[in-house]
Amino acid sequence: MKPEVLFLSNQEVERVHEKALEMLEDLGMRFEGAEAREYFVKAGAKEENGIVKNPRSLVEEALKTMPKRDEFVFYGRTPDRDVKISREVPSMAAMTMATHVLDIYTGQRRKATDHDLAMLTRMMERLDTVTVASALITPQDVPMQSSDWYT
Repeated sequence: MKPEVLFLSNQEVERVHEKALEMLEDLGMRFEGAEAREYFVKAGAKEENGIVKNPRSLVEEALKTMPKRDEFVFYGRTPDRDVKISREVPSMAAMTMATHVLDIYTGQRRKATDHDLAMLTRMMERLDTVTVASALITPQDVPMQSSDWYT
């Protein structure tokens, strides 16, 4: 039997899940892109002034469609860069896609930039504890139609 690293108990995981459902339904999430808002509304969410509120049932139904796997692989450009994700091997993933950051010099919240993405990516690459580093932010100073190319 291999040791298992658990940061949260099953009860704590369930509590985080419940709170996330409450936040998605009651507070919602702001989406800058109209296309994204329309996608959620067509699926059954409500939109109020750019904020999308997802009913609990919509999220729970979406979760049921997720494939169940004991492990999977993020394939790198070469096999030595592959990252195997499993219950037996602890991994740290830095992923988000935030549209805003706290400026390190002023402490003020502002829109994320392409420069911020470059700096955060460099930082993630230097951390030995991070196994997978995806784009932490979505730059807001690039054309929305091509923002995926930047992340």
